[in-house]
Amino acid sequence: MRDKLFFYDRLSPEDAERFEKIDDFLKLSERFSPKGVRRRKLLGVVSILLVVVMIIVVCVVQADKGSTMLALCFTPVLGLLIYKTWCNYNNTYHPEVERAMTIIIKDGMDAVFDDFINSRSIAASNVYTGGRYLFVRGKSMCRIENTGMVYPKFVSRGRGGSYYACTQVTDETGIYDLKLKELRGFGSPQRQCEEMKNAIAFYRITSGINKEE
Repeated sequence: MRDKLFFYDRLSPEDAERFEKIDDFLKLSERFSPKGVRRRKLLGVVSILLVVVMIIVVCVVQADKGSTMLALCFTPVLGLLIYKTWCNYNNTYHPEVERAMTIIIKDGMDAVFDDFINSRSIAASNVYTGGRYLFVRGKSMCRIENTGMVYPKFVSRGRGGSYYACTQVTDETGIYDLKLKELRGFGSPQRQCEEMKNAIAFYRITSGINKEE
């Protein structure tokens, strides 16, 4: 099964080689190639099946009518979850891929790759920039000029969650919130955001991007 994005077919051999370095950093093919999507499908289904097995084991151990009824009630719900998980991964539109492709097509591979190979980490994070673009390791990329203010955002996860430094990106592919860095340690989330905010503001100035926040 194909383990690369179809975008490679549109590139010359030289550009494909350069894009592969960006792709590996953003992990686009790993997540969104036909092989990557299938792997995520299977992992999602296997995770749900493990939950089913655990419930069945508990019911067998309990061996009472209440546990059996609980298992019977959960069975169709878990079946629906498996179906929904499988269908969700059939979606062929992936914003992270579309955004990277759009930027490269419009700005040119030379501009994007030159910024990428000269990029450095900012604010002790997985965000890298060469001055014109932001490359977030394992996630996405965008133009600095398309970013808005940096702000803290609480992202729930199960019973807990974490604060992230985020920025709103507005470009040809739409509007979305980009998570830049998980905020940990001491200090308020707002205060911890300042380092990332100041770093991006610095590159705006040095790149001649005059955008008010």
